[in-house]
Amino acid sequence: MKKSEFFSLTLKLFLLPVILINSCSREKKGSYSLQNPVHVIIDRCGTPHIFAEDDKDAFFVFGYIQAHFRLFQMDLSRREAMGRLAEIFPDQLTQDIINRMLSFKLMAEISRESFEKTGMLKKIQAFVDGINKYIEDAKAGREFGGIKAQIPPQYQALKIEPEPFYIEDVIAVGKKRAFDLAGGGLIDLASKLMQLVFGENFEEKFSISSIEKVSVVDDFPKTRLSPFENNENIDLQELKSAIEKISEKVKGLKNLLSLNSNNFVVSGRITKYGYPILENDPHLAVISPSTFFPFQINSPQYSGFGFTFPGIPIALVGGGKNVCWGVTTTLIDAMDILFTPIIEENGKFFIIWGKRKLEAIPREEEIFYLENGEKKSKKIKFLFVPNIGIVLDAGNKEGFSSIIPYLFGIVGVPGVEESISKILKYVFTLGMNVDRKEAGNLGIVLLWTGYKPTSEFAAFYEVPSAEDIFSAMIFYKFFQTGIQNFIVADIKGNIGYFPHGEIPIRPSGTKPYLPDLSENLFWLGNIEPDFIPRAVNPQSGYIVTANNDIVGTSFDNNPLNERFYLGPVYDFGFRAKRISEMIEENRGKIDKLVAATIINDVTSPLARRFVKVLLNFVSEKDIENLDTDENKKEFMIFILNKLKNWNFEEDVNSFEPLAYEMIMRMSFSNFAWKNFSNNYVKYKFKDIIFSALKGTDLENLAGAIYEIGAEPLSEALFQLSSDPQVIIRSVLPILQGEKGTLCDNKEAKNLSDERFIFLGEDICPKDEFLSAISKTADYLIENAKICKRKEGDLCVEFLCKDGLPENCVLGDFSAKRFNYIADIPGKENFEAKYFGSLYFRKSGGTALVYASDIDTVELDKSSKEIVFKKPITENEFVAFLQGEGGQTLKYICEAKPEGVEIWYAIPGGVADDPSSLYFANMITAWACAREWLKGVTQGYCSIPKDILPEDKDYFKIAFSKLETDFEKLISSDYHTSPLCNQREIYLIFR
Repeated sequence: MKKSEFFSLTLKLFLLPVILINSCSREKKGSYSLQNPVHVIIDRCGTPHIFAEDDKDAFFVFGYIQAHFRLFQMDLSRREAMGRLAEIFPDQLTQDIINRMLSFKLMAEISRESFEKTGMLKKIQAFVDGINKYIEDAKAGREFGGIKAQIPPQYQALKIEPEPFYIEDVIAVGKKRAFDLAGGGLIDLASKLMQLVFGENFEEKFSISSIEKVSVVDDFPKTRLSPFENNENIDLQELKSAIEKISEKVKGLKNLLSLNSNNFVVSGRITKYGYPILENDPHLAVISPSTFFPFQINSPQYSGFGFTFPGIPIALVGGGKNVCWGVTTTLIDAMDILFTPIIEENGKFFIIWGKRKLEAIPREEEIFYLENGEKKSKKIKFLFVPNIGIVLDAGNKEGFSSIIPYLFGIVGVPGVEESISKILKYVFTLGMNVDRKEAGNLGIVLLWTGYKPTSEFAAFYEVPSAEDIFSAMIFYKFFQTGIQNFIVADIKGNIGYFPHGEIPIRPSGTKPYLPDLSENLFWLGNIEPDFIPRAVNPQSGYIVTANNDIVGTSFDNNPLNERFYLGPVYDFGFRAKRISEMIEENRGKIDKLVAATIINDVTSPLARRFVKVLLNFVSEKDIENLDTDENKKEFMIFILNKLKNWNFEEDVNSFEPLAYEMIMRMSFSNFAWKNFSNNYVKYKFKDIIFSALKGTDLENLAGAIYEIGAEPLSEALFQLSSDPQVIIRSVLPILQGEKGTLCDNKEAKNLSDERFIFLGEDICPKDEFLSAISKTADYLIENAKICKRKEGDLCVEFLCKDGLPENCVLGDFSAKRFNYIADIPGKENFEAKYFGSLYFRKSGGTALVYASDIDTVELDKSSKEIVFKKPITENEFVAFLQGEGGQTLKYICEAKPEGVEIWYAIPGGVADDPSSLYFANMITAWACAREWLKGVTQGYCSIPKDILPEDKDYFKIAFSKLETDFEKLISSDYHTSPLCNQREIYLIFR
């Protein structure tokens, strides 16, 4: 917008139906003063639209407004990244130590120069100045720009005040996000566990391959090329305590692979109106407040709009004048874990990396924390290898902290920390060519492409100014770490895919997804950008990414036999398969409504496969032959027939998804527990421990460790192995007959046969399936008649309609809670509510939204049996909570010739203060979008009568437009969901 045009519009403001608030206060306490007036419109949903004549002015005001709406969330994000949570939450000291050792704070400090070179440092400084201006105004009770600054209620609940922000805080938040979304690290440790349990060919038995073989890019060349040629006097009670703590941490690895996000872009050649449509629904933590913050900035240098993480000043998902983009996690492996001797020479420390000896520089950090209200501090010391990685454990070098006791929760078990650290090294170095006596003295190094100065923000800053997808792809060169699947569309009709980032090249003969000796596993360089798979205007007319294998490198369970190694494990492929199916079904008809239908689809490809397998092994006759009550048998047959005729939609108002989720998870959990963890793993655990400790100083402890650890560790590995990403990969191919015949009692038993490992001695799933159906029937029969509401002594409302189990639906038992991000007094007051309830009865399960998976079972510690979960609430029946993950944003972009248009829904609102008009105002539209798009008026997630559209245009009640035109915003000429029912607020910052 030209300056003259901008100010001609402002002359009309008093004639338009908006709330006008003008402040002429020039009092500035911060280090930055506005150069020109900045005009801001808060739209009906609460989204801020910032119009400025200067870039720094825009970012200053954005910092102020973001702090107004989300200061406490921003503070938690920076404290987590900087290792400062324990200053307000004492129980987070361990997490602070881990994050300080992972060095997000250090990376932020050394990345300042690279941010300055790209021009981003001044923008971030202005953003930080805006945040600090808000904090100062809040403490003083001042108003600025028409906003009355105030200390957020979260600080009042904790009886603390917010502290100033710094540039490093913002950079560290970005670094930690990149780290969390990077491939590798814990996956290496999990892979090593799988190798120890299954053997050298674990990739085949675990089936690292996707189940649905759907790649992002189909025509990329695949010919593999090389671009370069103790002490024994340990208290056993203390040892037991340490092992139990380790077991709890292993349980925490559950959902390790559950990084679920979707995006797709469709060419105008196959859309309804001839222009590209792009969709993105990132799956992160669905919490209160919302993970994403919507906004628009329009300034001469930066004109972008979309969604960011609170604490970051630029759009991470969104659009500009000519382009729009979306991101998902690639799962490309950009991390390695190495075991290396730590060498000390003349007061300096070195690690071995290939044939090189690299200096490791000591670094000290002081971490402050509260203890009984008193401020204390703890110092840690570790080694940093510049541009390479962090020494997580310095081996036998004294004076350095080890991350192992903190990662595995064994801090504070006296006399055991050092021995446990050595035992873990002995275990994880099994199979490596290292003297067993020396293995416990090795150091551990974490390598990551992000451990050097980078400036990822620059890529996101530049992309909104791109003329087309080709210039956008050039800007992505700034994105060096935290490799993401970028999809782009432009108003010229082009679509593209570009997963940019630094991808290390490892030497042949290694398995980079396993920890290794540093002399073997090193980096030869990075894959050249031209060798990174990409796609531009593909012949199919669309591009789909859903954390699926980019070019199919793992489809044969061997990720090393392709052109370049990219990563070991990707998503099942179910989501990518379903999205592709729906695009194909709607060729020539795709518009924003169809895109919205795809985002909210709950048809489960996994259910389709599972029910087919179930019906192969269980028949009505099998149920009739059971020795049980006739009424129960009749109900079991009812369940079987309902599944037989099911359309595989996980509808909140249907019986079938409830029965499926219960039977599927009970069956798979029994495979994981009864046969695998409680039988095979215990057998393997003994072999692993005795082999690992043989010839070491702790050899005589092997027997005691086995006796003490077999039970808790087998339970912990059950939690890990029962994760859908693990057990389904392992068992579903077996059930589908891909590993040999089943239920053949004549076949010889083989302990290395995965059929025997998971299905037991009869290598047949029939009994587990029948047991799961039987337990499901018992549970529903028992609970269907629970009384929800009485009138006198008469029950007038049962849990299931009429108290009959056949009338039960998914929403009667399953719900999602939007947990608050911090454990503060009265935290439930900061959580979104559904008509007064903390629990949202919504569709979910193993469909496109299956990051919100439904956990229906647990291991009963007393009986050692898998049981269905009991109700977790006192006042309303909720037994099966949907997972914390889910669609943190539903975003659709129409790349029209006249400009980019964005439609969205977020699980919450712009504000995190319950007293705000913009608190959680969009969450019901987000949660119930699937039902609303179908026009559901009865049952769970039905459309409220007061917003039921007469024209049956259901899209307009589920989605809002992120309008970018100043005149339309100020004249209220734009669309939002009727849930966004506030009036625009016009602010002028001077």
